[in-house]
Amino acid sequence: MQSYVRICAALALAALLLAAAGPAQALRIGDPPPSIVDLEVLGRGPLPALDWESLHGRVVVLDFWAPWCGPCRDAVPHQNALLAEVRDLDLLWISATAESEEAVERFLEGVEMEGRIALDPGGDVARAYGVPAMPWTVVVGPDGLVAGVTRPDSLTADHLRSLAAGEALDAPVHPLARGVTAGLDLGETGEALERLELRRSTPGAGKNWAFEDDRLTCLGYRPVELFATAYGVRSSRVEGADALPPGCFDLIASSPGVDQDSFHAQLLATLEEQFAVESSRVQREVSAIVLSSGRKTEKLLIPAAEKGPPSIQRSPGGVRLRNAPIDALTSILEELLSAPVVDETGLTGLYDFELSWDPAFPDEVLAQVRRDLGLKTARALRLIDHVVLESTGEPADPP
Repeated sequence: MQSYVRICAALALAALLLAAAGPAQALRIGDPPPSIVDLEVLGRGPLPALDWESLHGRVVVLDFWAPWCGPCRDAVPHQNALLAEVRDLDLLWISATAESEEAVERFLEGVEMEGRIALDPGGDVARAYGVPAMPWTVVVGPDGLVAGVTRPDSLTADHLRSLAAGEALDAPVHPLARGVTAGLDLGETGEALERLELRRSTPGAGKNWAFEDDRLTCLGYRPVELFATAYGVRSSRVEGADALPPGCFDLIASSPGVDQDSFHAQLLATLEEQFAVESSRVQREVSAIVLSSGRKTEKLLIPAAEKGPPSIQRSPGGVRLRNAPIDALTSILEELLSAPVVDETGLTGLYDFELSWDPAFPDEVLAQVRRDLGLKTARALRLIDHVVLESTGEPADPP
């Protein structure tokens, strides 16, 4: 199953290799929260004591964010307005990031951010809380127990006032924290997945990915991306995608103890039945862009500078990756250049990349890959796996 997880991460391009960090046990409502004493709270007034015994009786909102995270930045105005509205509450809002203090200071030069900002060196606290994506907001009630897991822009003043008054938190649950209830038993395909659910995405919910405790979650994926995930190929290598319905879907699969072959068979059976297609894998010899190591690769390629969640920041003419494998780079290049890109570097580490290009001339990015990363690029024929889809009728309509 790990191979499918890696492909899903590359498709999501948002939470690369989170499984490699060693996932923590997911938080549940009513759990005591993990320690936050290792957070380094930045200035602006008296520093709060961060042991949960001292914080007992207060509402605490612990929001995991990053300056490069678009949804995090978008939530800041809501956060500011919300905190202004509940100034009378005994509430502590901590925005925790694994980024450096310098990165935070640069962000704050142009943005006002209410609440307390804390550094999470190495991302250790985020890992303790099992954070699979950002923003990720854990709310702790006055009783010192976890009251909910949500997003910062999902919280309202009414939610926080009710919680402070001793009532349950009624805020929307973060999409990646929702429980899964649907099950699937496919009989002869092998040991059944504990849970396998496919449903239409909530409009406007965005795309996200997580792999934790043998549970794979892909939110906001197009059907072609789900087939690519099942086969372990990039979505650009799926043929016949016009047979699939439009829109985005959520896939949640829980697979403790299930071997890779059974996972593949059950996932494909669900996708084929739901979308009324038959699928097959074929190999084609095509012209590809091949990446290989050069004499300057070791000198120019920058190993990941900091521990913490892998990340990607994109713009129309650039991309910045941190803690990312070479496969993430090849995925981006393939999408940008609309041509197969093959990794023959032999590199297995995690790196920091930063590339920019003229959107009108995307091919120029290869010159930068050679110059700034020390990688060789060449056109060559390679056998590439493709997936072929053929319609078998009208697709069902997921709930």
